[in-house]
Amino acid sequence: MTSKPAPTLHHLTESQSIRILFALEELSLLHNQPYNLKVYNRVKGRAPGELKNLFPLGKSPILEIPPTTSVTDPELRHFSTSPDPNTDRTIVTESRLILHYLANNYAGNLWTPTAEDEARDAYFQDFAMCTLASITERILIFDLIPQVTPFLFRPITWTIFYPFARMFKKDLEGPFTLMENCLSESKEWFSGQKIGIADFCMMWPMDVAEQRGWFDETKYPKIMGWLKRIRGKEAYKIAVEKSGGYDLKTFGM
Repeated sequence: MTSKPAPTLHHLTESQSIRILFALEELSLLHNQPYNLKVYNRVKGRAPGELKNLFPLGKSPILEIPPTTSVTDPELRHFSTSPDPNTDRTIVTESRLILHYLANNYAGNLWTPTAEDEARDAYFQDFAMCTLASITERILIFDLIPQVTPFLFRPITWTIFYPFARMFKKDLEGPFTLMENCLSESKEWFSGQKIGIADFCMMWPMDVAEQRGWFDETKYPKIMGWLKRIRGKEAYKIAVEKSGGYDLKTFGM
């Protein structure tokens, strides 16, 4: 497959941008597709203001497409913006949109599910980004507040926020059970028979849950097997190495 002009990923440490970096590394290893990487360190746990020079929200991931690259999906123009009106480069944001952009414009059929698995792949993309991510983000808020509170006040904040975190952690049991039941020897990926966009979407909330101790691998061995397959991929290992930091316990604070 002939490589296309290299996109640039603007990547924030300890962030969901890791899944885009992982996807780009897969393309690099399997399709010899070059890409550029700019790593931004968190400032007191938050994204630096300079990301707003690329996109008004200042959030990562941000994928910058060189102007010589044709965009085959016209809908992406609606979600893209350029800070410089004199250039026709494309800026793509939002993780799932970026993954679809890479799939449509760079990956060929690499992440295309079989006809049998199309509905499964589409479902688990939404499940990962809406159901699972919303629960992990809710727990994370109540988990992090005591963590970043000055030491003298930490016992008080733990007393207030820990019961909420513990309550919301119970909300993970249903999604984990569904995920466990949907994996099998013939469907070892959430996208089906082979890795796909649903798996990239799923890895961030699962990494948060596993690193922060919310996931019991003894109760969900098939999910743990999926995690090990993800982490065993060379592209994942390289992505973590290049990421500048992927500690979801401290988030670089």
